[in-house]
Amino acid sequence: MEYLLYGLAVYGLLVVAPYLIFFQRLLGLTLQYIEYEIRSGEEIPAYIKDLFEIPLPELEKLGFQFCSYFSFNDIYLDASKSWGMVLYNEAFKTFANVNIRSLPESVRLFTIEFFTFFEDGVLLHTMNGQAYGVIGKIPNTILQDPYAVETQEQWQVHQDKLEHLALTKMPLAMSSKAFIETLRSHHVTYIDSLVKSGQLSPIKGTELLELNLGTAMKTAIKMGKDNSKYITLVKKWTQKAKTEPYRYVEIPPAVEVEGFRRMERIERGRARKGIKSWLLLGSLVVFAISFTPFFDLETLLILIGVLFLHELGHFLTMRGCGYKDTSIFFLPLFGAAASGRKENATIREKFLVLLAGPVPGIILGVAIALAIPDSLQRSLGLQEVISFLVIINYFNLLPILPLDGGRILDLLIFSRHPYTDVLFKLFAVGLLVFIGMSPGTGIFLFLGFLIAFSIPASFRSAKILKILRRELPQSTDDADSVLIAIFQTLKKSGYGSLPFAQKYRMVKDIAQRCRESHSSWGTRLLLLGVYLMCLFGGLILLGNSFVPVR
Repeated sequence: MEYLLYGLAVYGLLVVAPYLIFFQRLLGLTLQYIEYEIRSGEEIPAYIKDLFEIPLPELEKLGFQFCSYFSFNDIYLDASKSWGMVLYNEAFKTFANVNIRSLPESVRLFTIEFFTFFEDGVLLHTMNGQAYGVIGKIPNTILQDPYAVETQEQWQVHQDKLEHLALTKMPLAMSSKAFIETLRSHHVTYIDSLVKSGQLSPIKGTELLELNLGTAMKTAIKMGKDNSKYITLVKKWTQKAKTEPYRYVEIPPAVEVEGFRRMERIERGRARKGIKSWLLLGSLVVFAISFTPFFDLETLLILIGVLFLHELGHFLTMRGCGYKDTSIFFLPLFGAAASGRKENATIREKFLVLLAGPVPGIILGVAIALAIPDSLQRSLGLQEVISFLVIINYFNLLPILPLDGGRILDLLIFSRHPYTDVLFKLFAVGLLVFIGMSPGTGIFLFLGFLIAFSIPASFRSAKILKILRRELPQSTDDADSVLIAIFQTLKKSGYGSLPFAQKYRMVKDIAQRCRESHSSWGTRLLLLGVYLMCLFGGLILLGNSFVPVR
């Protein structure tokens, strides 16, 4: 029964996680009106112009002719500037917009969209693999997305619909400059309609907008359901590229770094007032329900209090060290977690954050046990509180991943040497699976499986990091230079064709390890000494305090 519950919990998390991730990112988005501007060839970076030469022959075969370049700012990102190319098919009075995907894929680098405006103001818009992310409805727009493998298929869908509409509507001929202006005006109407309907709200003191909770939730559900279509499409593109290698595009490092920074901004998002409190309360309720079959009410309340105190230690230390977007939440059937981010966090700060979870709980539990007589402990019902405080927190201090002690050891020793990190994870998996085979310890079995799933990615990162350390000067502190070096090493190692989301996670992990490697061995040994003192000191205190175990 226990294994079934944990299996269902893991399955539930895997199913729900994409929706929660989309919801969280949508809440953090800042939206804006798109500004388009026609640009001359001299204003376009040379490497961007070279890239635009790649899709040009295919579109010319479909009857499109180059008109101009343009620049635009992304609707979702207030600091991003992108480049595009406009082509025109005179026979069908249709424009094609070509731009580089915000998250560049080597098997399909370009986003191609077809636009036909009619004299009555209606727009026929055919995109490809993008409709799942559209917020609400676009006024006066017939939106299509065939999720087509080939651009020709996408164009055929547009042609078929255009032929049908042309029976009652007249396509509008215009210059590329007029098209860009009409497209901008159409976008303004779309955003205004979202604001008027209450789906978007202005952010005070800025010209930016944000989604309301209801719209974010509806859009997240839509994205969660339809994201599988895009994933399937990327798989088809990848499969095609395996048999037709010319489909792979060598992405310039500057484009990949730009995509990396864009993904960082999406992940970082914008903090929304009240969301963290609702996250804590909502996750707490689900956590309490998940543990109801295992504990009575009193024990469950003690467990919640001990876990909250543990995570509060992490949380307050993060705040003290300057971390941003800090929050606490509970994980049904597993425990609780504290999260925050600080890109330039030092190894000392990370160490303090990890240590601040278990140590206060151990000290508090031992202090209560030593200060209050046993008879008074029993009468006040403190024995179980003491047991939970000391045992849960001391267990978290043990050098086993994914516990705090294991993460400390990984931070100070194993992460510095690429393949030792993989071996440490293998050891943790073996130990957790062994412990998890005993009755009542199913949680460890599933923790072992979760770590096991991360080992292939850790092995790839170790391989890249080993190569990178030979080629990258130790004195390199420029973040973009490090990112470029990592992306270039990925290509040399045969990982350049991986989906961008996968490359992003690898690059983020490797960049973090590069920053951590700058810490001296003296610092690491000093911090390791502090950890060992806490580990063995806690064991001595535990033995001397005669902590009662239920």
